[in-house]
Amino acid sequence: LLDLSRFLLKSSADFDIKGTVRSPVTSGGARLEKGDYENFNTGSIIKDITMEVSADSKRFILNSISGTDGADGKVSGKGWFDFSPSMGFPYSLSLNLKNMIVIRSNTAFFTVSGKPTISGNLNDHTLSGKFTVEKGEYKIPERLPAEITELNVTEINKPEHEQAPEKKEALKKTVINLDTSVTGTGQIYLTGRGLNSEWKGDINLKGTTVEPIIIGRLSVLRGSYNFLGKRFELTEGQIDLDGSYPAAPY
Repeated sequence: LLDLSRFLLKSSADFDIKGTVRSPVTSGGARLEKGDYENFNTGSIIKDITMEVSADSKRFILNSISGTDGADGKVSGKGWFDFSPSMGFPYSLSLNLKNMIVIRSNTAFFTVSGKPTISGNLNDHTLSGKFTVEKGEYKIPERLPAEITELNVTEINKPEHEQAPEKKEALKKTVINLDTSVTGTGQIYLTGRGLNSEWKGDINLKGTTVEPIIIGRLSVLRGSYNFLGKRFELTEGQIDLDGSYPAAPY
């Protein structure tokens, strides 16, 4: 995945790979322990990662994987990976999340539980499963970041012998198909700019990570809003998402 992340592991492995490139045969096993993973985009971390891997003919089997988020959250799972170039290296990974911190930043903090599965091959990925938001908070920034205006520049009187610089191809971003649902019964807080509120909701996520299709409803449970020095109690409120892209909440 093309993201900003760090992955460190201490490992011991003993694998044999025979056969041909088109039809390899593998055997052996590996144990990886004391691993750390950090994603700089979301702020999520996984500590004390332990994995047990074995090889059976053309398949690497992830017998077990476990780790923590450095607090009360835990993750465990198992999966497999086919060492088959002709099939695009298919794989499947099933996880069990318990109170895992998946987003940790200055404006957002979310803890979730669930049993997601990510599967596919090098060219096609699908994330499926049900998630429950155990606790979350989003702080509305006091100031939105300034927009930078792009200027169209035309260079004149350019020497003829100078060649235009070659354009570098942009890295292709990994696209993941989505087939998930997210539920929260409370303890999801939206705060900032005079607003202090708690929400619940049910959301279905389809489409892809590039063009997500979001369908569902969010409803306010309780809260207050300070406007011009006066406090207003929130008694009712809901946000509907109809699956349009870009998302157009109502």
